[in-house]
Amino acid sequence: MIIKKAEGTYNLQIIKVDEADANKKLSGAEFEVLLADGSTQTVTTNDQGIIEINGIVITEEGTDTITIKEITAPVDYEKLIDTLTLEVTKTIVDGNYMATAAILTNENTSGETVSAENGIITVTV
Repeated sequence: MIIKKAEGTYNLQIIKVDEADANKKLSGAEFEVLLADGSTQTVTTNDQGIIEINGIVITEEGTDTITIKEITAPVDYEKLIDTLTLEVTKTIVDGNYMATAAILTNENTSGETVSAENGIITVTV
């Protein structure tokens, strides 16, 4: 009998919005993202105000801790004061690893939100 090893990935999406109008997406925000595997990515929001980091590999159940720091704000905006700490819960669902929940653990968040749906973790700042 061959037992298949569980596998899985999830995607991280960061959306930069205007504080007064969450429907206004902001391009040009640069973020430094420290992933749970220790790798760091420096990424910039596109014309729709979105950053996508795809294919984050899950090798075990538990929690991934990811830090998100805004390095450069869009023109005419201020950058986030604090680094955000994101905790992603990983579990096995139907024999495959999945990211099933996510929370921001910072005490002083100012309107940032997070959601986990269909393997996509979305952080709106």
